[in-house]
Amino acid sequence: MGNSVPTEPIFNLPSRSNLSDADRNGFIIQFGILITSMMGLIAVAFLALAVRQPVMQHIALGAAQGIALIIAGTALLPVWKSPSTRVYLLLVGFSSMMLALAILAKDQVISAALVNLAFGILVSSFAGFDKTSEFAITYSITSSWIISLAGLLVPVEKVALAGIDYAVPSIIGIFVMIYLTLLAMEWITATLRVRLILGSLAIVIIPLFTISSIQSILVQNSVTERLSGSLSTAASQVSGVVDTWLANTRDSISRQSSLPVLANYLVLPPPDRNNSPQEKDVLIGFQALSKLSQDYLVSYGLVDRLGNVVLDTNPAEVGKLDGFTNYYTTSLTGKSYISDIIFDEIENRPYIYITSPIINSERNFMGILRAKYDARIFQFLLEENSNLSGLITYPILVDENFLRIGDAFEFTQIYKTLAPLPAALAKDLKAGFRLPKLEAAQSTSRLAELANTLRNTPNTNFTAVRFNPDDNSDSGLNYVSIARLTNKPWVVLYTQSSMAFTQLTNSQQQTTTLFTVILAGIVGLFAMVISGSLTQPIAHLTKTAERITAGDLSVNAPISNDEVGVLANAFNVMTARLRQFIGELEERVLERTSELAQRNETLTIRSRQVQTISEVARTIASAHQVEAVLTQVTRLVSERFGFYHVGIFLIDSNHEYAVLRAANSEGGKLMLARQHKLSVGQVGIVGYVTGTGLPRIATDVGTDAVFFNNLDLPSTRSEMALPLIGSGEVIGALDVQSNQANAFTQADVELFTTLADQITTAISSSRIFEETQHALEEARIVHQQYLHQEWTREAQEKLHYTYEYTPRGVVARERLVSAEITEVFASGQPLVHSILQHPGSAEPATLGIPIKLRGETIGIIHLQDSNSDREWANEEIETVQSIADQVAQALENARLFEQTVRRAERERKVLEITSKIRSTTDPKKMLQIAVEELQFALHASKTQVILNPVEVPANEGHSSNNGHSNGSNGNSQLTKG
Repeated sequence: MGNSVPTEPIFNLPSRSNLSDADRNGFIIQFGILITSMMGLIAVAFLALAVRQPVMQHIALGAAQGIALIIAGTALLPVWKSPSTRVYLLLVGFSSMMLALAILAKDQVISAALVNLAFGILVSSFAGFDKTSEFAITYSITSSWIISLAGLLVPVEKVALAGIDYAVPSIIGIFVMIYLTLLAMEWITATLRVRLILGSLAIVIIPLFTISSIQSILVQNSVTERLSGSLSTAASQVSGVVDTWLANTRDSISRQSSLPVLANYLVLPPPDRNNSPQEKDVLIGFQALSKLSQDYLVSYGLVDRLGNVVLDTNPAEVGKLDGFTNYYTTSLTGKSYISDIIFDEIENRPYIYITSPIINSERNFMGILRAKYDARIFQFLLEENSNLSGLITYPILVDENFLRIGDAFEFTQIYKTLAPLPAALAKDLKAGFRLPKLEAAQSTSRLAELANTLRNTPNTNFTAVRFNPDDNSDSGLNYVSIARLTNKPWVVLYTQSSMAFTQLTNSQQQTTTLFTVILAGIVGLFAMVISGSLTQPIAHLTKTAERITAGDLSVNAPISNDEVGVLANAFNVMTARLRQFIGELEERVLERTSELAQRNETLTIRSRQVQTISEVARTIASAHQVEAVLTQVTRLVSERFGFYHVGIFLIDSNHEYAVLRAANSEGGKLMLARQHKLSVGQVGIVGYVTGTGLPRIATDVGTDAVFFNNLDLPSTRSEMALPLIGSGEVIGALDVQSNQANAFTQADVELFTTLADQITTAISSSRIFEETQHALEEARIVHQQYLHQEWTREAQEKLHYTYEYTPRGVVARERLVSAEITEVFASGQPLVHSILQHPGSAEPATLGIPIKLRGETIGIIHLQDSNSDREWANEEIETVQSIADQVAQALENARLFEQTVRRAERERKVLEITSKIRSTTDPKKMLQIAVEELQFALHASKTQVILNPVEVPANEGHSSNNGHSNGSNGNSQLTKG
């Protein structure tokens, strides 16, 4: 073997005890070679990327890395004699590279700042000389802060770099490995200030970034939860809208099917129906109902008991046989029915049928009332409720076979299934006209994942799905909230693109990161400033603290001329006081024990008083009348607290006198009897309290002794009065008197102020209760007057007032007046006439039951039995009374329905006249149309329109007005008739 050439190690570490500038230069150069080599590889990688993908960001990154490499490379030149200069150049070059990475690379702000901080800490640790080491740590903290802020705030479009997420941890790992190697070889030197700064940063930044990471996760979860909740609320709202429309429409059809005119028409033989009065009544009702219904109503129709369409607002429907339909077979059971979406066999248009059976008064099935609606109503409802959860959120409505009934997201996908249906099922649905006539490829969407979720997990309320299976990006994902209807087995899907979620999450995370970076920078700078003033005297202070901790209270800390000296002086003062405190501790403990015992006794007494106040307040709160409340208060306070006299004064309406309203003592009752009152603000303690609104205590000594000259209360030796304040105004006073001197203290004032507030509340509540009862009674009387007025007008407008059942049927007659009927109308009570009530009478047995609507008698059911021996049983009277109640409600409903129909007809006429007037722009023609239509509609013999324009000044004369001037006042007149 030949002679081997010894190789130089990468780090040629000299002895720690003999470090010279030359040694330090050699060490920095070797470390600089390693760093610049690493930076060179990074620069080459970015330049190669810029060549392959010549976008602006890649070119800028490559150029920035090249400049940073040049700056760092100059640190290796032999011209530099000072090691500090080489360190500065390495720091500036490396931070320039990280700055460019943070500004131009996507999601690399924190990574670049951490790598820069790790590099600065490594340089400051092995530099080995104070000033350079302190500069390195200061520069690394400041530059890392600037890098973070620049990366977050500079408005530059960032580019994603493949593999960068693995490169950053590798670089940090290399720095950590070098640091641990130097630490193991004891080549890391740092001043106390550097260690203090590094410790402060480690204590603050690590938890700060940990909390920031946790907060980012919480923010993402919160946004997801908020998005889920928002979409769920929107889906529930849309499902509620659809459900409400279905339920309201079904209930409306059910109510309309109970109209007597429908049963009266269907009971006619088929040959007698055409052009019959009953048919005209039904058609008029259909027209009125059609105008009150939605725009998507197609037609109203009647189906007889055999399933034939006998009448329809659409003549083309008349004559069809609907006996095979689901709605017909369901209606036979007596239930209303909402059909599925049915596609027209000829036009392929979707409809929905809502039906209700028609039952006559004998509870016989007569036929079906059928309403046919255009299924586009659901698309309209969905479009009206789009963007409920923010922009770009849409609802989709699907039936149990996953057919899109409505879609505000993709209009072109309406009436397509989410996924292909099984062949047998699709065949059956098409046979039942449940699917449109489309080609197989055009009748479905590629949403099998969503369909499987709805099919296999019926309890799922939230999911994520791709509406475009070919788009695998994050933006292609859609969040879907699921809400199910109650009236149909349909499902509302409320969808939102994940882009909104991503943008919101990124925005909040960026805000959190910016706050964390700013706080970390402030902490770092603050630590650098504070560390310089604490490093030197801190060691002496530490030793002093250790001796004091060990129990040596005779030691004093040395005092310096800075903030730490103030702390040392505080230590000395604390030690002296501690010695004094130990001597006095036993005495203070005894004093405090005695004081605590007294306080406990006082608190026990006060607790009992508070409990008593609470019990009194609960007792008076149950009363509803003011006088009862006041009487209870005086009695309970006197009994529970043993006071000689308790009285309550209330201020009169003129705010002149405080009038005694309640008292418990014998003298107080005498004062009540003579209506005792005191002038507000003038006489006695009560006058003072009611005048000022402040509590007051008086005893039998001192300046207030003059207040105890009441002959009715001769034993009073102390008195306390508290104001009753409600809504910021004094309404009275609580007067408490005792036969003991000095019976009241300021603590009693505070305690009884609570009771006074409870009394005020009870008084206000009682007054409100009485006012409410009075208002309810007035409302009942007004409503009863309204019913009386309306039914009086209704009776005056009808041609017949009496309907009598005879062997020929029901016959309308003029008003039938008798003493019995008059008596029932006057009393509002049932009238029973039989041999039991009138022995020996030969008149027929009679029963009169009032038809009462909310207390108002609007009619009478009058029954007669030719057998005078007939006795009316209680069950019969109760049965007729129950029928009378039902008749009253039915008559009121019929009256309200007739009012609605008349109002609809009036509005129709107004609309027709308005449309004709708007058909021209000629004012004269408008007026002519108005008078003609009003004369025709109102059957008037003469109609006039008189205009009164603004009067023209006299000096301008009368301007031309198309020949319609009428005198000096400028009136214009158009007459018809």
